[in-house]
Amino acid sequence: MFSRIRWTPKLLGPEDRRRQRPLPTEIADSRSGPRCAGCQRPGFQRTLSNVPSCPTGGTNNAPMTPASCRTSRFAFENGDYPAKIQSFLAHHDIPPTNIDLIIDLGAIGDMISVGVGTLTEEFMGVVPHHIEWRTVTVSACAFPRSMGAVEKHSHKLVERTDWISWKENLHSRRGELARLPSFGDCVIQHPQGVEGFDPRTMPVSASIRYAKAEEWLLVKGESTRYMLPSVQFPALATKLVYGHLKQSFFGSDHCPGCKSMQEAALGAPGYGSAEAWRRLGTIHHISLVMQELGALAWP
Repeated sequence: MFSRIRWTPKLLGPEDRRRQRPLPTEIADSRSGPRCAGCQRPGFQRTLSNVPSCPTGGTNNAPMTPASCRTSRFAFENGDYPAKIQSFLAHHDIPPTNIDLIIDLGAIGDMISVGVGTLTEEFMGVVPHHIEWRTVTVSACAFPRSMGAVEKHSHKLVERTDWISWKENLHSRRGELARLPSFGDCVIQHPQGVEGFDPRTMPVSASIRYAKAEEWLLVKGESTRYMLPSVQFPALATKLVYGHLKQSFFGSDHCPGCKSMQEAALGAPGYGSAEAWRRLGTIHHISLVMQELGALAWP
């Protein structure tokens, strides 16, 4: 997930990847078909001024290690993106062929699919060395910042605009593009959704975040201050698996996450916490996106 984004290009080296705990995002490489990779935690990203030329650079003839560079919508909207990326490459003496470029559109929940597509096209239009990058990924987040938009003891559908836009505005036009960017999202967590949250003093409601083909189903209980999560989550699971929301459930054989959701609905222990349901929802989301990517035409 992308949180606390700083709006400058950053280099992510191999030791960053070893030290961080991977957090999932979906990526389909346009050259090799669907695959899945972990995104980088911002706490282990190094800014331009702190990144040495080696070993990821070539100044001492050391073998180059692939690195990742993430750029933001803010840099694009400021109008200085091409100059910054060129300066970045020159400063570190790294060729584009050795870099996985991540174009992070950030939160797009207030935009429609066509608008996201226009923004992506304009951003891609100023990307230098378009064909030369090792990979190019367009990432965005349409998941809401909080569950506050859902009334207690109710549910709501939220459009997966990030996925719809990539599919309709990029993949569908892959034959016209010089390069089809890979897809990335923030799964079921807004990049700023957990900033400043203290569960000891701030109320939280039991909830389920469940991905559908082009929407998320958000199911909400009530504050855990008034009803224990160990009581609420099995009840919410029953609504999803066997109750009035069962038409949205993909079935227990869809993925390990869905299998566990059914077990929770049947009263199995270990599924009475927000952490457990965030894990199950993430497993289901990634499984669904990989299946959706696999069902598309490649190339």
